[in-house]
Amino acid sequence: MQIIKANSDISATVVHLTPVSSRKLPAVIGKANMERSSAQPISKRGIHRHQLAFRNASTRFLIHTRDEIRVILFDDVIFCEAASNYTKIHLNGGIMVLVSKTLKDIETILYPFHFFRIHASYLINLHFIKRILKSQGCTVELSNNTKLQVSLSRREDLLLKMEIL
Repeated sequence: MQIIKANSDISATVVHLTPVSSRKLPAVIGKANMERSSAQPISKRGIHRHQLAFRNASTRFLIHTRDEIRVILFDDVIFCEAASNYTKIHLNGGIMVLVSKTLKDIETILYPFHFFRIHASYLINLHFIKRILKSQGCTVELSNNTKLQVSLSRREDLLLKMEIL
């Protein structure tokens, strides 16, 4: 019997290997990359700890604007649009909320809830897709009749993600 003494300088990671089909591999890699990027220090990202800890059980999140703290339901978000270091969150009912967070920060909160980054400037709620137009590149039409261009590098990932839903 060998006794191993724990050392505070050593850390371990448990890895569980699961077979993945080649068709689902890009989606799995994308999810792993998103989880890795969200592992950055929370204080730098400006995201509340409770939002990350309970994101799988939650149905809403908090957004701090200049004038208020707003509670937003995940199901009300149609899409988010980058505007430099700000993000425009487009909600049901034609409401738009401007927040002083980057699209990457918002993506960290919304990614597990059927949201997908279709372009450097757009994060969409997959539940609001009305149709995908494959002519002239790739365009997504949302339920509010907004048409957004899908980047060429995200097109295949989007189509795979839609098959999984």
